[in-house]
Order: sequence, then C-alpha cells, then structure tokens
Amino acid sequence: MTKRQKEQAKRSLPNYIPTDEERKWYAHCVRSGIIISPIGILNKIGEWHIGISSPNNHKVIHKSPEICDHYSVWEVFYKYCKYYYDKK
Repeated sequence: MTKRQKEQAKRSLPNYIPTDEERKWYAHCVRSGIIISPIGILNKIGEWHIGISSPNNHKVIHKSPEICDHYSVWEVFYKYCKYYYDKK
C-alpha cells in the first residue's frame, strides 16, 4: 500500500454487513424520509458523528453526541435506525 492509500483507508468507513433486522430498521427510515448517515469529524481521522435529519426539514442535521470510531460507527448508526423504527 502506498502512503496515500493508507491515508484513504483511515478515512473510509469500515465494511459492514447488516443483519436482516438492521436492514428492516434502515428501510423504515428511508420510507419515512428520515436521513441517517455517518458524518466525518473535521481534523479527526477515523472518527464520526451520526447525522439525522427529519422528513420535513432536510437542511437541518442533528449530530449525535457520541463520537464513533471504526469499531462502533455502524453499531451506533443502526441504534438510531432502530430508535426511529420503534417510534412508528
């Protein structure tokens, strides 16, 4: 790996295969117009917030209080998907 490839690997989200339950939670959010996505933190490589925007106001993004790393980013992402799935 070149130095540039190593740097890009640090910045990219890790691979993750969601379970059927997690896919169901995410699909509900998509159908409901709720946008949930990892957002990189400026000047912090390999750290993310989870951003959430409501169906009526996509321009306003609410960031999660947690700072996620490579190991927890998808876990926290699907935790928020489940939260909105359970609210229905």
